[in-house]
Amino acid sequence: MNVENLKVEYNDLKDHYDEVRAINFVNNLTASNDEKIIEFHFNLLKNKENEYLFYEVRGDFYKHGEAGKNFLLKKLDTETDSDLKAEALFILGGMNNLEPSEINKIKGTAKEFIQDKNSYKKQYYGIIVLGWIGGKDEIPILEKELKSNKNLELRGHAASALRQIWFNHPRLTKKILKIYDEVLKNETDDEVNRTIIACIQDMLRKKFGIKESQYGEISGDVSVAKPKAIKSLEKALQQP
Repeated sequence: MNVENLKVEYNDLKDHYDEVRAINFVNNLTASNDEKIIEFHFNLLKNKENEYLFYEVRGDFYKHGEAGKNFLLKKLDTETDSDLKAEALFILGGMNNLEPSEINKIKGTAKEFIQDKNSYKKQYYGIIVLGWIGGKDEIPILEKELKSNKNLELRGHAASALRQIWFNHPRLTKKILKIYDEVLKNETDDEVNRTIIACIQDMLRKKFGIKESQYGEISGDVSVAKPKAIKSLEKALQQP
């Protein structure tokens, strides 16, 4: 299928969305790795009017394989639209066929995004991606965001990103738990506290009364859970 046919199909889907047709459309979109089709696919990420269609289009970009990955890596250098560059970073961060040099490049862009205090989206994507592909060297960056970012939501995302690093690098458990311990004792916002406690529950395999749904919604009584979490952290950190 050529680009013109894909445009017609996409425009019709925007006006008359149907999940089955959307899946078929994305299958057609990713059936070819022609550069023009990959470019067309990428530019569709500008359109977020229909979030279901957007997530279908973004979620399957990886199916372009090596050609799609190389295309996105170039976009980190050349893309002038900050939203599209952020989407390129996000998709790359979720890929599992990355070479060490490519990971370093993606980390570099993520760190640049985190420094952009005028853009919530860039900071958010930068934090999330560092959680996915980061390691020991990225922990201080996420720690700083957890402790000092003025946006409460981004502080919570930094806490979750540290947990993601733990998922990938369990040997860093104590280093991350120590950060949670320091922050939890001083944090006053309930939502940030809930996120931190949810992460601690995962890492210590304990329950303090905080619940986290499969959609990332976190609930529970912080006044009850927080003292329990701090007590368990102190015990865990005292162990050799």
